Amino acid sequence: MPKARISKETKPRSRTRRHRPRFQIWKKRPGRKTGLFLIGYAALVGWLGTRQAMPKVLVAIVIAGNAVWTIASIALLFSGAVTPNLLGEVFVAAQAIVVGALAELQYIGLRRSGGALAA
Repeated sequence: MPKARISKETKPRSRTRRHRPRFQIWKKRPGRKTGLFLIGYAALVGWLGTRQAMPKVLVAIVIAGNAVWTIASIALLFSGAVTPNLLGEVFVAAQAIVVGALAELQYIGLRRSGGALAA
């Protein structure tokens, strides 16, 4: 049986080849920015959930974040920056509606509360 010839296409790549640095997470991956924002946002919401009394300012920040997320999700669909299929459009619109409803309920709760919200 003849030996297989190793061509340039099948040769293993050299380890001296330059790679992108691992921690350049902001370049060419806009989804990572969103993910990092959501990690911080979830940490804030989780921390607020463990408090006996929630500061009104931080609750307002959460409500504003939900409102901005809702508007940005709808704007993304109309901007043409992405071209999701029908299922993707339905998903983005549905999550925008749910997050918008949560923001409205949070706003109603904040308005009815006093200076600091009891958990």
